[in-house]
Amino acid sequence: MQTISLLMAAVGLCVISTFSGAQRLTCAPDANEKIAMKQAPGGASRIDAHTLEVTYKKGVRRFADKPPHDELGGLHWLYCGYDARAQSHLIQRQFEGLFSGQLLREDTGQAVAAGHTVIFSADRQKYLAIEQENGQNGEQWSVYGDGGKRVWRGYAGTLKQVKGATNIVSQFEQPRWDTDGNLTAQNVCNYPYEGKNPIALIQSEKVWRWRDSANCTPQKVKP
Repeated sequence: MQTISLLMAAVGLCVISTFSGAQRLTCAPDANEKIAMKQAPGGASRIDAHTLEVTYKKGVRRFADKPPHDELGGLHWLYCGYDARAQSHLIQRQFEGLFSGQLLREDTGQAVAAGHTVIFSADRQKYLAIEQENGQNGEQWSVYGDGGKRVWRGYAGTLKQVKGATNIVSQFEQPRWDTDGNLTAQNVCNYPYEGKNPIALIQSEKVWRWRDSANCTPQKVKP
């Protein structure tokens, strides 16, 4: 069984991939911010080393860093890319040990919560935002509806308390939106459990939960 331990989150700039009609924007390691800025329809640039400026349809939005300027301190922004269909820019937001992000709307200039990775549904009415907290082994996932309203947030896996310690029973991988607009993933069990099964995030009586996410069984020990 895996115990939550220190895990450094390495997050850089944008990679765009498209699958099943959905699109992923992610701040990938070792990417080039200047190249990512070329995706911005109205342009994006650095006024100075710690001030990012993005031009949207009706104006300009600035993102200013705050000291200390190190990996685990202050507030830092990076331009990651643009999704033309969603008309949204992804801006990485690193606040102390949290690697997250914001979406900047091209038409209004509104900035809404996101993650270092965003996966849009095919109709662009929903998106999954993935965040990583330094020191946490695993990701935090959030689902946002139209207008940037969060409808669900949780750890991307299943946890269990054993003798006062928090252990990871399973972790969720390969998130995607299916053709019906449901968020799906693979539930991958950690030792000493075994198993891997598809899961889906569903709403029942106004409560969101993962269906079939607890199907992990202890491995059989050979005599």
